[in-house]
Parts: sequence; C-alpha cells; structure tokens
Amino acid sequence: MKAEDLDTVHDAGLKCFVSDPAIKIRGKGKDGGEAMSDEQINAAVKDLVARTANHPATFGYHVIDEPALKLVPLVSRWAKAIGEAAQKPSCTPIFSPSAPVTSGLAALIMRNI
Repeated sequence: MKAEDLDTVHDAGLKCFVSDPAIKIRGKGKDGGEAMSDEQINAAVKDLVARTANHPATFGYHVIDEPALKLVPLVSRWAKAIGEAAQKPSCTPIFSPSAPVTSGLAALIMRNI
C-alpha cells in the first residue's frame, strides 16, 4: 500500500506493508539499479520512516518484487537502511521472492544486512 492509504487500511482494521516510490531500486544506473549513494538512500528512508513507522497500519516496508541477482547489493543497502531507521521489529523490510531462484536471493540479501 502507498503511505497515503494507511488511514484507509487502519479504518478497515488491517495492517500492511508500505510500498513507496521513494524506494528506488530499479532504474537506469549501474547494473539496472537506481544510482543512489548511501546518503541519498538513508535520507529517503529517514523521511519514509518518519511519515509511516508509527502509523498503526504499518506492518513493514515492501522493497522490491523478485529482484534480479545484479540488484541484490542495492536491495541489501535499502533493506539495511530501513531496518536501522525503523528500529521496530514490527517494521521490517521485505521483498517478494516467489520462485526457487529468488528464494535463494532472499537468503543472500538477508545475509548481507
């Protein structure tokens, strides 16, 4: 869900993973990823977490669906930044591995955090 939809989710008695355009993984940078420095990632995450982490509907943050292997380092940087900024076990970063190959990538990403 988008951050602006959190009130609607809460009114329905639900929780969700926040998916926000501030999380820029796929792009035109090196290896198909968005070219962002750690400082830019941390600033984007800090703003997103400030807007959403304490909302009762926030369950966590959706980082990416089925990342390509070449995006794993960038996904790890985003996931680490979110995990550090949220500082709440209930606000963990996720990505969607739906095939055996991406399930292996999930293990790789979590090991790099």
